[in-house]
Formats: sequence, structure tokens, C-alpha cells
Amino acid sequence: MDRILDFSGPMDVTLFDQTVRTMYTTANLDAQKALIAFQSHPQAWCRVGEILEKATEENSKILALAALDNAVKTRWSLIPAEDRENLRRFTIQFLNSLCLDFPSKSRHQLVVRKMNLIIVQVSSFFHSVLSLPRRF
Repeated sequence: MDRILDFSGPMDVTLFDQTVRTMYTTANLDAQKALIAFQSHPQAWCRVGEILEKATEENSKILALAALDNAVKTRWSLIPAEDRENLRRFTIQFLNSLCLDFPSKSRHQLVVRKMNLIIVQVSSFFHSVLSLPRRF
């Protein structure tokens, strides 16, 4: 389970799904600790796209979005500008792809809601940066 905390190589989304499934079905303390450590890791937001695209467990996607939400709220100014722009584009494109496919949208309602909240946060940061010169 600690392999999900290895950010030096490619993400093992299958292992992430298994860890999430284990935590929710057996209340395994080791799985819970590993997922909490993942969510609080400073580089967890870098794995969100891969998890959203490849995970089969809905709860895996929700946990990944919680890590992204945490990064946006607490580390936004530390994320390089190019990565922030890529993150903004990815969240909008991913949400659009979910919403264009109505059966997918209804099946992934929690993901859609969480993505909407993240997009609002990201947009507010972009808006505050863009309006900064007008304030002075």
C-alpha cells in the first residue's frame, strides 16, 4: 500500500483502486493511513489526472479530487504558473467530457460536483490575479 506514496515513477492506478476498495470494504487501518498520506503529499495533485482517467472505483476519483482540492486551497501559489494553467485546462476539459456524455454524468455525479467546486476555486484564483493590476 505504501507504493501509492512513491512519486518517483509512474502511478499504479490499479493499486490505488485496490487500496481504496480495501479501505471502504474492510476498514483497513493501513489502507486508511496510506490514503491520508497520499492526500496530504505535496505532489498528490500531479497524479489526479491519471487517477481520474484510469480509476475504476468512484471513491478513488473522489479521493484524488480531494487531494487536488487540498492543493488548490493550500499550495496554489507554490504550483508553477504553467502547471496551474495546465491544471485549469485539464479540469475544464475533463468536466466537459463527463457532462457531454449524459449517462456518464449521471453515473459520476459526485465527481462532477467536486470538479465544479474545484473549477470555481481555480477560476477565483485566476480572476484575482487578472484583476490585481486594476486594484492599484
